[in-house]
Amino acid sequence: MGTNDYGGSPVQPGFSTRIDTPEFRAAMGSSGKVFAITSVLTAVLLAPLLMLVVSFFSKVELADLIIPGIIVEAIALVYVIWSALKRSLGKTWDGEVVKKYVEEKYDSKNDTSEHIYITEMRTDEGKKHKHKEHLLHPVYDYFEVGDRVRYHPKLNFPFEKFDKTRDAYVPCPFCGQRQDVTHDTCQNCKMPLLK
Repeated sequence: MGTNDYGGSPVQPGFSTRIDTPEFRAAMGSSGKVFAITSVLTAVLLAPLLMLVVSFFSKVELADLIIPGIIVEAIALVYVIWSALKRSLGKTWDGEVVKKYVEEKYDSKNDTSEHIYITEMRTDEGKKHKHKEHLLHPVYDYFEVGDRVRYHPKLNFPFEKFDKTRDAYVPCPFCGQRQDVTHDTCQNCKMPLLK
């Protein structure tokens, strides 16, 4: 069992039962509303901002950018709707981390390469999931091969580790920031932690 120097609850092995508490449900509802509002605002403001920037820095008239702007706006809104549906209709699953590796993707046109951090998981039903990360790779860093994992589709950081007793930190399921494993709430966003 993990130590507790900060007044938080001790760390126990197992998936957290906090996700079923009224406090956590309220935090998920609040986080979902923030996600929806920021997504819609981003989608709605994206095209007008792009149109203004292009018009300002080029000789293209603002009126000539209306049709491309509507197309960009439509694509952005479709993406927001698709993301919201995926988030709300996704199913929770349990599984295990089966493989971790880094792929190098080379762009010969620009003579650059990019590292892709891949964490492969297999559900208890046998379905494979590949989680890919680029510049930041918190899932790759947090999990080890053999770790049991639970996927919570409605959370911003949707992966929960079964045994957190050996960890110094847990990622906040709402903002993704690393938090001392002895804390009960995120010091960054003040939301409850899964532990």
